[in-house]
Amino acid sequence: AAARPVPPVLTRGIEAEWGFMLGRDLPTLGQDDRDYDRDEVAEAVSFCFPVIEITGTRYVESPGFPLFLADGGGNGLVIVSPKRLWRAPSDWELKDASDIAVRTSLDGVPVAEGSGRQ
Repeated sequence: AAARPVPPVLTRGIEAEWGFMLGRDLPTLGQDDRDYDRDEVAEAVSFCFPVIEITGTRYVESPGFPLFLADGGGNGLVIVSPKRLWRAPSDWELKDASDIAVRTSLDGVPVAEGSGRQ
């Protein structure tokens, strides 16, 4: 794996996340305030894969929502899993990613466990 520079931040954390790669564009929505429905988005997904988000901000205390967004919304960087861990929708064992358990370990010692429901 290649080394990447880490953005200068004062606070840092990690989050287990799911990444999704779209295989096609979603249609542009009109002005009717309609959101995409679940099936519409699911049909556009080519792969689901685990990622680790390194959260971070340059602020020690909350700057308020507008400045938080301007500072990257708390996202420092994202580490994408190797392609051998990617799964196509036809391979998904569960249709709801919130049912999948996730464990974060540090030097082999579990430090946090949860699921998408939390």
